[in-house]
Amino acid sequence: GELERILEKEQILGEELEILLKARDVGLVNFALVDIREPFENQLMRIKGTDELLPISRVQYDLDKWMKYKDERIIIYCHVGSRSGYLQRILQQQLGFSKLGNLTYGIADYFGEVERG
Repeated sequence: GELERILEKEQILGEELEILLKARDVGLVNFALVDIREPFENQLMRIKGTDELLPISRVQYDLDKWMKYKDERIIIYCHVGSRSGYLQRILQQQLGFSKLGNLTYGIADYFGEVERG
């Protein structure tokens, strides 16, 4: 259906992520949402429903944490989508991630619920 079609996209828009998070809340879909920005950015504001903070600056140290997502549906985001787009290509090409979505324009394009602090 429509939810699966969105979930399988490599590039996801803010409004689509909002739909997916609402669907996940009621058990219709399952995926992990990972913030790849730096801790200070996550503290300022993050998407409500973010499962983990794995900063792109620490990827080489957090490889074990990343690898547990390798075969899971996962969506990553940053501020405007450039860092997450870059990381998406690395994870796909070098580590074989196949179910990886990128929030194309980042948290800047997300108008759903956010958390601060």
